[in-house]
Amino acid sequence: MLVAIDIGNSNISIGIFQDTTLTHSWRLTTDLRKETDEYTALFQQIIRAKILLPKESVTPPDEKPNIVMCSVVPPLTNIISQAMFNLFYVHPLLIGKDIHPNLQIHYDAPTDVGSDRIVNAVASNSMYRDQEECSVIVDMGTATVFDAIDRHGSYVGGAIAPGLILGSNALFTQASQLKRVELISPPESIGQNTTRSIQSGLILGHISLIEGMVNKFRNELGGKSKIIGTGGLLNLILPATSIFDIVAPNLAMDGLRIAYKEHADRP
Repeated sequence: MLVAIDIGNSNISIGIFQDTTLTHSWRLTTDLRKETDEYTALFQQIIRAKILLPKESVTPPDEKPNIVMCSVVPPLTNIISQAMFNLFYVHPLLIGKDIHPNLQIHYDAPTDVGSDRIVNAVASNSMYRDQEECSVIVDMGTATVFDAIDRHGSYVGGAIAPGLILGSNALFTQASQLKRVELISPPESIGQNTTRSIQSGLILGHISLIEGMVNKFRNELGGKSKIIGTGGLLNLILPATSIFDIVAPNLAMDGLRIAYKEHADRP
């Protein structure tokens, strides 16, 4: 059994794998105010008690799980690592510290590439890359992140833009006469009222950003490119775009699983 944890700025994603099958998954709101004891109690409720142990058990499981984790929120990394140890007496292996995935990174400072971007690239290469084909990964979270994989499977860089929620929050907090609206795609780009106008700008505007950046990446990579969409906000734009060849909501989870297996299989 493998527990995979992806600590992001907006959400903490958790997955339970049996071999290569993701059997359970959760997405929690990232909360910097919670301390170790609070995360321990939360994980006890959603992971340990429901999946691995009966509720009344106060001892670790007979078969300890393997735990792998990536994090882009340094203040929470040690807190959540300790919370998992409190439950299972196992320290998570951290991408970039304990596990260094087999990925060529062509970046001015390779250590600057976030571990979330690394595990996405690992999953893309392992699960979706065809020979001599490039890949572009679009990850829609707090930021909308674009990552480019060349035809050799090397990570060659990317782009980072404000995410959909981040942009909408900035709009509503900085423009006093604009109200919050439901984030759904309007039927046309020319809005006939303020609500439709905001929805057009936010949803269709963000789609235009994504489609434009993807096309620029394709041109710079040269040759054929496979476009992979992932991230917690991806569903907000899927009804209004056909830019993605593959929709992979669990890309980071699979990347963590693959990176852990590669690490475990090394002599």
